[in-house]
Amino acid sequence: MIMFKTALLFFLISLSALPVQAKATLGIWPVRVNLTPDQKISAVTIRNKGENEVKVQVYAKTWDMDENGKFIETDTGDFVFFPRLLTIPGGDKKIIRAGYNGDFPVVEKPYRLYIQELPKIKSPEQQAVKMDTSFNFLLKLSVPVFVRPSDKPEPVQAEIIGVEPAENGLKVHLHNTGIRNFLLKKIDAQLMDRNGLALNKFSNDYVQRVLPKRSVFLQIPLSNSQCDKAEKLFISLFLYNSDTPIVQTMDLNPGCTMKTGDTPIKTE
Repeated sequence: MIMFKTALLFFLISLSALPVQAKATLGIWPVRVNLTPDQKISAVTIRNKGENEVKVQVYAKTWDMDENGKFIETDTGDFVFFPRLLTIPGGDKKIIRAGYNGDFPVVEKPYRLYIQELPKIKSPEQQAVKMDTSFNFLLKLSVPVFVRPSDKPEPVQAEIIGVEPAENGLKVHLHNTGIRNFLLKKIDAQLMDRNGLALNKFSNDYVQRVLPKRSVFLQIPLSNSQCDKAEKLFISLFLYNSDTPIVQTMDLNPGCTMKTGDTPIKTE
């Protein structure tokens, strides 16, 4: 065992001493794209901030999400973009045109545009070398793209449809009833007794995007040790690009499960 650990340590030290090829310094702008009937095509600029030429391939996926917040990607054919292969000299920039091919939906459709750096093609002499003692890290960038029914800003509409105790706190089931996505940035939560006094509190950053017409479980580390005394749960959800939180107060059954028939979250 001692010999194995010594050999492993020697291998790691040797590995750290190997040369690492500097990865390309690529930047993209904008970092998010909205397509609407009034703006069917948009441009994404890729800038090579490094000195060496970089080759990239471009592809797109449509994405969905499950109730644990994990995003699910699939191939798509109605989101179009060009070119699909780019060569960007050092210090230069190139533009990708992206657009939507089809009738614009009544509910926002999400996509991701990926920019994947390609490995450099080795010369015959380099290929003849059996052992490459360097590492090459390739960049993969993505731009979220949202195809929307119009330019009109739609209000966020959300509803908490369930609360239950979990191993590490409470599990809150949040449903986006609106037609566009929203991005959480912070959650305030309080368990309160019958007199309106706080039994436990939670306030912290909580980043989670919720796609339209989708639900997600929010894992809130709010101690449920007082669930036998708690009668209400008060929650404030703070969103990016919004100064007004959305709030809901829910009546609880013994054990911190939500009573049915509660009023959905109100939005300003």
